[in-house]
Amino acid sequence: MRALTAILILCCAILLAQEAPRPESSFQTLMNDFALLQENHSNNQVLLKDLGKDLQELPKAPTPEAALLSSIRLNKRVAEAIKSLQREQDSQVQFSNGISQYSGTRQLLRQEQSYLSHYLDELQKYGMEEENALFVLKNTAQQLQYRIAHTLPPTEFTCALGIEFKLVTTNGASFYISRSPLTADQFEKLHSLTSSDITEEELTQHVIRFRSKGITHDEARWIADTIGHLCGFPCKLPTAKQLAALKEYGASLKQALWLDGDLPADFKFKSREAQQRFGMEMSPIWDPAGMLRTGQDAQALSEELSWASYPELGCAVVTGLQAGRNALLEQMEKLLELEKDTQSDEVIPEETSQTSQEERNDE
Repeated sequence: MRALTAILILCCAILLAQEAPRPESSFQTLMNDFALLQENHSNNQVLLKDLGKDLQELPKAPTPEAALLSSIRLNKRVAEAIKSLQREQDSQVQFSNGISQYSGTRQLLRQEQSYLSHYLDELQKYGMEEENALFVLKNTAQQLQYRIAHTLPPTEFTCALGIEFKLVTTNGASFYISRSPLTADQFEKLHSLTSSDITEEELTQHVIRFRSKGITHDEARWIADTIGHLCGFPCKLPTAKQLAALKEYGASLKQALWLDGDLPADFKFKSREAQQRFGMEMSPIWDPAGMLRTGQDAQALSEELSWASYPELGCAVVTGLQAGRNALLEQMEKLLELEKDTQSDEVIPEETSQTSQEERNDE
């Protein structure tokens, strides 16, 4: 008896595991499916027409920021349009298979043959229109993405740490530099974010030392690397070549700055002489305000012992144009999210006392 029960259970399991045969499509089902295909195709054509009009308006944007915002919006709409057309193509393939299945299982009436031939002709026309549209849309997406990636960088931006950067443009290159040397508050924030095991007392001592003694060249480079790591873009100390374009910037400085790289050739002999005679390593500094100079030396570029630190010697950091572009893109994305949230709020109807009462009465 137990063996018979086991066999019956096994047979039931096998039958349940087998896929149920798919019911054949009726002609009415094909007619309904084609009507749905027509509606989807018509909706996509309207979508493409509206998209084309908005793309023509893109060059008329009043500001670079407005043009960027419109480009991001359009890029999202183009991506959605591509997905919609691809879904339409998939539906048409399924419909075509349905026609083949229906035709292969029965002798068609003349009226059925006429309808099915019409459907196939329309599918062919739709397919050509979609292929052309997809080709145009994919090219448009590439152009929009290039436009977004190469948008004009903003004249200034603020990173996640609250450090402000300003754009510097020269004949040779363009870059961003922090608006002022690192402050004690920013220095404290860097240490608190990177040293999870540091005590409050130790952090206070670091800040006191920063205020009273300044930082060494190695500490300045650590600061630049850390800012870049925390803000998500590469940062470094400025070079002597970059500082050649910072005359106005230097006039407002209240500190000398540690630099990266090498000084011009006429300064190199000092470094070699110090290393040979005393085994000392020298690092470049920029002191346009004469914070560390003595006598009548008029040179803004100079050298200092790498391990030296003075409250008058601080650091600023530089980064490339992409950091500004990324900051602008993040700002635009936030605006789009706000727009999306606002539109969602407008769609949801506000509950009134009358509607609430009607709902309670229905319950």
